[in-house]
Order: sequence, then structure tokens, then C-alpha cells
Amino acid sequence: MKGRVVLVSAVSLAITCNVSAFAATASIVTASDYVPAHGSGSAVGTPFVFFVALQGDPGGTYEYRAYVTASWNAAKVWNSASSAWVWVGQNWGQGTLPAVTTNASGMWAGWVYVYIYATVPAGGSTLRVRFRKLGTSTDIDGDKSVTVLSMSTTGAWVEATAAAGTAGLAVLAYDASDNIIGTYAVEDNGVSEGYPSTAGYFKMAVPANTAIRKLEVCDASGSTVATQTSLLWGSGAAGTTTNLDEQQDVSLPVRLSSFYASLVPEGVRLSWVTESELDNRGFYVLRSEGEALPYRTISALIPGAGTSLGPLQYEYLDRTVAPEQTYWYKLRQEDFNGQVELFGPVEVFVPKGFRDQLGTVPTRTALVGGYPNPFNPGTVIRWALASEQQVELVVFDLNGRQVRALARGPLVVGEHTARWDGRDDSGADVPAGVYLCVLRCGDGFHATLKLVKLR
Repeated sequence: MKGRVVLVSAVSLAITCNVSAFAATASIVTASDYVPAHGSGSAVGTPFVFFVALQGDPGGTYEYRAYVTASWNAAKVWNSASSAWVWVGQNWGQGTLPAVTTNASGMWAGWVYVYIYATVPAGGSTLRVRFRKLGTSTDIDGDKSVTVLSMSTTGAWVEATAAAGTAGLAVLAYDASDNIIGTYAVEDNGVSEGYPSTAGYFKMAVPANTAIRKLEVCDASGSTVATQTSLLWGSGAAGTTTNLDEQQDVSLPVRLSSFYASLVPEGVRLSWVTESELDNRGFYVLRSEGEALPYRTISALIPGAGTSLGPLQYEYLDRTVAPEQTYWYKLRQEDFNGQVELFGPVEVFVPKGFRDQLGTVPTRTALVGGYPNPFNPGTVIRWALASEQQVELVVFDLNGRQVRALARGPLVVGEHTARWDGRDDSGADVPAGVYLCVLRCGDGFHATLKLVKLR
């Protein structure tokens, strides 16, 4: 059945890279393992993108070039300042190459857009980004080994139309081993690609006859704003174009990006965010006084948005909680056809005298801890906010890959909790081991908590 690939948010924190605070380095943090051998600007699916972290001098301005070393002068890079593609052979210091400015810590991170306008040799090569600070002659290189695909023998094209707009973003394709095998820059960049330039449309080069298990859409900070998985997507034979929309029709009624509980003086506030809704009649809040005990409905219908492709935030305040009691909450979502889906649970402990405690604003923002830790199967993470602000709470593995997004969005002053059930964003159990829970706040606060999952 022909449908559309529905990209729905999984909420990710910005990609991070650990570099020495004093070393001048460039690192290609995220890039495809494969790049196309050519791109004439006509129905070829370029440009492609990769995410870079630069450690340089504080407040420094750096120009850069990006290219495949097998034929370095066959590439162009996108200069957002001039809204033009610039040949990488331009001289340094002439104001034509794209430039970035590092922050007070000497860091810059972002997407680099590359367009191959002539054929480069197929096979193994190196993808390189080269930075140079204005007024100097010292280069800072970041490299990644890649395979250049010949679109007649080893590569194929895949295309799709996302339900949500992707203009100004980057689309990444992953294989069954979670390797990035294709990238595409959805930019207003003036490239004539030979097909309608609708905001959600993308076309990229990937290895031929290869399964595609996941698609991600990322913004300019490296944050994942949308993701979708499938067991049915895959590329065709070399040189062919496959429409992923025709391989699987994905139409989940509602997809939540976060669901968490917060203690406030009035009781327990439940917050959740949807990134897409289809025929959503609304939600009911369910509560239990024991993880294995029955749940009962404690709310009237909280109306949904029907059908929406944009993020929406909902809240419910449970005023009937008692001190020294742990509560578990679920959401019961119903569509207009009577279909039901459950989300959760989230867990929150209400301490003795919490109303008096919460009447005092926390003196500082802090990631308090997780309990139990070590844990199996779940743990509750607690944090405090000294001011109302945007918050992201995400679990990563030790390789820096996102495992689970637990919270995102504006939160009020006070103490907050989120339960991690030991599963990843797709709902699969993660293996035993060490994980990192990262809290980032809009005021720049950043903290990391080590969590240990037991067998």
C-alpha cells in the first residue's frame, strides 16, 4: 500500500564530542559511511551533510573547507552568510569561504553541507573538514573514512516524503547495525535537484540492496527532532531509485516524545508532549498506588488535537496525592474510531511535608540522583530547577549514542522526576551496563549522572 513515511519525534539532545579543552581539534562527530561519487544538481539527491565539533580559540573566527580527499577540488560547501555554494578551492582569508565563530570556551559545533559537482573516484576515501582561523596559516583538520559510491555499480537512491516539514534540517539513514549510510541536507540552497522541492521531500545515496532500519531528522545543533524505524525499508539494485513511502505506510495515531511527573505545591503535575497526532480524541490519566496494582482513571477526557503534525504540550494536575506515598501514572489515549493506546508509566514519590518544602524555591539547579541505582528494571531520576526554563533529560550509552529521551520542554521552578524503565526510544530493553543521564537547561546548566543497569 502506498503511503507516507511519518517522521515522528524521539527527542534527542544535541550530539556531543569530548575534546581537550586546550587542544585545537576538529572532529567529524556524525557522518555517513558512504557518499555519492557525483552530483550534477539534476535528480541526483545531493547535497549531503555531516556534523562537526571544533575546539579552537575562544571567540575565534574560522573559515572552513569540506571535501572528499580523493578529488578535493570537486566539492562545494554551502555558505549561509552569502546563501551560495562556494568552491572549496577559494583562497583563505578572502571572505568567500564559509566561516564560524567559536564560543567563550573555544567550541563550535554544527552541520557542514557539501555538494559534489563533479565525479570523484569510487571506493575508499577520506571525508575531511579543514578549519583555519582568520589571520593565521595553521590548519585544523577533522577526518572520517568513507566509501565513495558509484551510482552505477555500488550505490542506489532512496527517496521519501516526510509527514512533517524538514526544510532547513538534515535527514540521516541508518542500516541494521546502526551505521549512518546516507545523509541529505534539506536546505533552501538553490540546488536544482530534478524533483519537486517540497519541504518534506528528500533523496539520498545509500549502498545498493541494503536494509534501512531508521531515519532521523536533525536540526542545526545536532539535536534529533524526528525519527522513524521500519523493518521493511531498503534500497534496490545499483543505479535504481526506491520510494520508501511505497514500502511501508506508517500511521500511528499518536506518538509521545516525553511523559514525566513533577512535584508542585498543589500536588503532582503530569506533562507530556506529542510530536504527531492522527484522529486523536484525547487522553485520560490513570493512577496506581503500586507498580503491580490496578490503575484507575482520575481525570475527565483531556481533548486531543485531532490530527496535527506539529508538537503539542499537555498537562494535568493531580491534587489528591498523600505524603509518603509513591504513585504510578499512565496515559490512556483514544482516537475517534475507538482505538486505545497506553503510555507510561511514570513514577513519583511524594515526601512528607512536600507542600512546605516546595513552597521554598530551590537555591540552585541540580541533577539530584537516581533511585534505585544500580537498578533493574527501572529507576527514577530527580532534579531541581531554581528558575523556570527549557529542560532536556536524555540517557546515552558510553559511546555517546542516545538511548532514551525522558523529558523535554519548559518546566516550572521546583523538584521534578522522570522514570526510566530500562528501555530505549523504540521500546526495546537495553542490555545491562553503564549509562549516562544528561540534564541540560536553557540557562546553560549541564550535569551528568551515571546509571548502572543490572542483569
